[in-house]
Amino acid sequence: MDASAESRPLRVTAVGLDDAALLGRVLELYAHHKATLGFMPDTGFKDRVKRGTLLVAETAAGELAGYAMYDLPRQHVRMIHLCVATTHQRNGVARALVDEVSRRHADRLGVLLRCRSDYPAHQMWPRLDFAPRSEQAGRSASGALLTAWWRDHGHPDLFTGQEDPDRLLTVIDHNVFLDLFVRPQRSGAEESAALIADWLGDQLDLAVAPQLLVEIHKLPQEADRRHQRDLAARLTTLRPTHPALRAACEVLDHVATTAGMKDQLHADVRHVAAAAAAGADLFVTRDADLIRMLGQPAEEHFGVRTLRPSDVVVHLDQLAQAAAYQPAALLGTGYSMQQLPPGHDSELRELFLNRPAGERRTEFDRRLRAATGTPETTRRVIRDPAGNLVALLISSRNNEEILVPFLRIAAHRLQSTLGRQLLLILRQDARHAQVSRIRVADPHLSATTRYALTDEGYLQTSEAWVGAVIDICGPWTDILNAAATALPPTAESFLAEAAAAGPTTTNAAWAERAWWPAKPLDADLPSYIVPIRPSWAEDLFGLSGTLLARPDQLGISREHVYYRAPRPQPVTAPGRILWYASGTDRRGIGAIVACSRLVEVLIDTPAALHARFRHLGVWHRNQIDTAAAGGLACALRFADTELLPRRVPWERLTTLAANCRLGTLQSPTKIDSTAFAAIYREGRRGPL
Repeated sequence: MDASAESRPLRVTAVGLDDAALLGRVLELYAHHKATLGFMPDTGFKDRVKRGTLLVAETAAGELAGYAMYDLPRQHVRMIHLCVATTHQRNGVARALVDEVSRRHADRLGVLLRCRSDYPAHQMWPRLDFAPRSEQAGRSASGALLTAWWRDHGHPDLFTGQEDPDRLLTVIDHNVFLDLFVRPQRSGAEESAALIADWLGDQLDLAVAPQLLVEIHKLPQEADRRHQRDLAARLTTLRPTHPALRAACEVLDHVATTAGMKDQLHADVRHVAAAAAAGADLFVTRDADLIRMLGQPAEEHFGVRTLRPSDVVVHLDQLAQAAAYQPAALLGTGYSMQQLPPGHDSELRELFLNRPAGERRTEFDRRLRAATGTPETTRRVIRDPAGNLVALLISSRNNEEILVPFLRIAAHRLQSTLGRQLLLILRQDARHAQVSRIRVADPHLSATTRYALTDEGYLQTSEAWVGAVIDICGPWTDILNAAATALPPTAESFLAEAAAAGPTTTNAAWAERAWWPAKPLDADLPSYIVPIRPSWAEDLFGLSGTLLARPDQLGISREHVYYRAPRPQPVTAPGRILWYASGTDRRGIGAIVACSRLVEVLIDTPAALHARFRHLGVWHRNQIDTAAAGGLACALRFADTELLPRRVPWERLTTLAANCRLGTLQSPTKIDSTAFAAIYREGRRGPL
């Protein structure tokens, strides 16, 4: 190696949408190092180019020295590939790439990657400021340990959360099973091998349905049957109930028969039906006919996505978001929340007793009686369209807090969605009661609910999960002081750290989510007024000329997405949105009507955006096409919308934001924190 090599300057940039030649060179470099990077289809690289998360390091002479490919789930960066050309190793290329990733996403908590302990790179991570975070056995045939490495960005520990709380329950068919565990060298098996790639870690919970055991039983050799049964036993085994399986088979058999599916594929129908009946998120197969015929019906009727292995790898974050939160499945359906009068104890016990966690019937009955013995207690349930109970929320309030002795969601494909909806409702309860603390004192919460509580910023004590509800639109120090009063003493150290760090973008964005409806005004968090047609305000918020909210609490979801043309006005996330419902059509309003957290801004084709966000509902593909310009649309993903009790009309708006150039509000307009505070506070004062 040339002694001067290390001093050669490097230029680190993102691969552009129109730079096909550079992308081709990246793919060539990937091919040379594929053995340690694992399978990634070309579409995976192209998808990251669209997101701006494929960086390259080039020398002054234009040589490709290396690349970094990553995703942006939740609040951190997840590194997928960090690849350095052999001729440029030990020249600071890896350092330059990682530093640039951290620089671009300094507002994120840090960078997470996973690496096998037997790879040479395992020794490199500490030199790049990574520290080992956890260790687990890898799922590849080598059996090598997999270490999770973390590069911290220096934000307070309060905001770390869990790495990947929402695992996708993924059912594999027999062919994918053979690819992964029996004959990994056979043709086409490489695509399936991506499902156990190191960077995926434990994001997929691979599972087998009873139908796979049926197919194994058909093998002619007893030794093969025994060997494959032993391999299958290492994975999660689904146990769908007989009524649910029969119902799913009936629906999908009808679809298959109508579509003229070949007789030999009817066994595959039962396989997909078992995945659907057991509440799986994904059914993975390389059978194109099966995907074409059953993919859409299985998703529409049961919420299970039927995909090729390569599609799972490319769209993992999108799939995880959709699985964790599916408000589209609630909108326009018969799901409802209602008060449950005293009694019904045996029915509640049968549905919500947490036997896997060791809860006993006598304990459940005792706690249920104790929880419903005061007039301040409310017992609310959610019923599905058939009238079945699917969730139970028992709460009471006093002068200091909302106490929740029962928070139960039945095993259900919308379990995570319903849990997150209930947590928002509890926050609304606390705000209405003017208390700043929620105490979830249910000792037998499901794993899904515990994950949701962690993600929502609740802290676990020995007796309960404690969350803060800070109804302050003001200085960061005021919000931290209120949080210190609401949270348990264990929060003192990281509250002090948060105070020392100040109202950074990351800290403020996290606080607005975890301590909703807190709004630190001295944070560097952008605020926008976004115009929206009254018709879309009605669809998204249940807003009309006379009504401010849908009567059904489940009708307004935690998250939504709004599409518009990708005009030059820059909009960046995280941030805040004040929604201005225009006054141009017959349902014209001409006022600020709501406030939301801006979570993500993404520009892509209408087809790609619809696929990514369709789980959030409301918009149809043709409506996104109409909003697009030049073949592209801009998606604004937003959350935790507050419908303002008092609309702020145009005349008043121009007065409150006199120092901002509002123009005619034909596109998103950035405003300063002073104007935001004035408008928001005006809207919160209540009806005229």
